[in-house]
Amino acid sequence: MMRTRCAWKRAASALVASALCSCISGAITTTTLPESREGPIPARFQGSEPPVLDATDVPGLMKASGLGPNVYYHDPADLWYRRAYRRWYQAFRWDGNWFILSGTPAVLVGREIEKVELPDLEDLPPLPDVEDVDDLPDRPEDEEPEGFEPP
Repeated sequence: MMRTRCAWKRAASALVASALCSCISGAITTTTLPESREGPIPARFQGSEPPVLDATDVPGLMKASGLGPNVYYHDPADLWYRRAYRRWYQAFRWDGNWFILSGTPAVLVGREIEKVELPDLEDLPPLPDVEDVDDLPDRPEDEEPEGFEPP
């Protein structure tokens, strides 16, 4: 009778221990945030000094040409606006994070958007005439791929 009671206690304690382990492992989960469906967000501007502002024909609206062709500061609202990726963004500081706007800000309606000229790309070298992909030459290790940073 003692043996069955001890066996019963061992089985019950094993059951409780496995239940606790499953609860603890179930509580430790990692959550990954989905990528923004809104689209890309421009990078923050870097620098120690605020940019030079040029006056425009709209009172209180100034253009920050040093930061890009379509960057504006609206003095009465104390807001920054930037046109990138085919939409308008707003920031609360010149070097702050950019937030997507649902439309064109009222103060910028009717302003001409300056087009950004992309740099000319170099001509690609001709492809080698090989039949097997393994016979293609490797890219030199010291050569890093160049990217394009939008303004």
